[in-house]
Amino acid sequence: MGAVLVLFYGIKRQSKLFLLGGIALFAFVAGIVLLTGRRSQFLYPLLFGLALFHYGHRRFPSPAVTAALLLGISAAQYYALARAFLPEGLTYALSQVWSSVARNPYLVAPWAANEFRMPAASLLEVLHYGGPGLLLGRSYIASLGAPIPFVARLFSQVSFDLNEWRLSTFYPDILAAGGGLAFSPVTEAYVNFGVIGVFLHLFLYGYIIGKIYNRLLTKPTWPALLLFAGSLPVFMLDGMRVSSASFVWRWVRVYLMPWIIFIVLKALAPGQPRRSRTLSRNEST
Repeated sequence: MGAVLVLFYGIKRQSKLFLLGGIALFAFVAGIVLLTGRRSQFLYPLLFGLALFHYGHRRFPSPAVTAALLLGISAAQYYALARAFLPEGLTYALSQVWSSVARNPYLVAPWAANEFRMPAASLLEVLHYGGPGLLLGRSYIASLGAPIPFVARLFSQVSFDLNEWRLSTFYPDILAAGGGLAFSPVTEAYVNFGVIGVFLHLFLYGYIIGKIYNRLLTKPTWPALLLFAGSLPVFMLDGMRVSSASFVWRWVRVYLMPWIIFIVLKALAPGQPRRSRTLSRNEST
């Protein structure tokens, strides 16, 4: 994310030094991340940067956004299949999967990815086999402390870990191996408060990101842009596939950090006006 901010600063200031430095730094870190088999540490900062560019510099055409989303999902799934061959190198891993995908394109379809299948499976498991009983909000306790370092562990001790319950109940082998599976927030809402919990959870989910987006449109300042850019990747990719505690942790303690640091530094800067400069007409339209 630091590389993305350097790159965006170079674009806004028309500085070749920061522009090339940001590109080089992002490519270097992205290469390391991809060699480790991780995707989110590459995709989330990429989406963060695209949101900064789209709403803070120049809008992308709508057809291009749609096409990029579809291609991005397929590319991410392709890489997921190639991760088994990563010990032999990234290029080798990508080449090994091509023949299988060419014979069966279904392998890279969005509905074939575990990120889409496993959260849905968590709901089906609870509906078919039964859940841990009505938790009455107990699993949400961990999300209250998730944004705060060190304190989060205290909240986790009195919370109910749905991921651990699911693995120990249905997938003990994966739990023993130290693995994990995605968990649907719809399932979390259901096991806490029943059907009404699903309505409440999804309402809050849509309301929060809607307010953040509306604030950017009505008051296009730099803090509003950083807040939305840091929220978009998490709401877009994690909103329907992880538990509330994991969602809040990643949102606040990772992708909202540029916004938080900006607010803190602005408040501490002597002699600076309290109100943030509004984005120029060319930046916000």
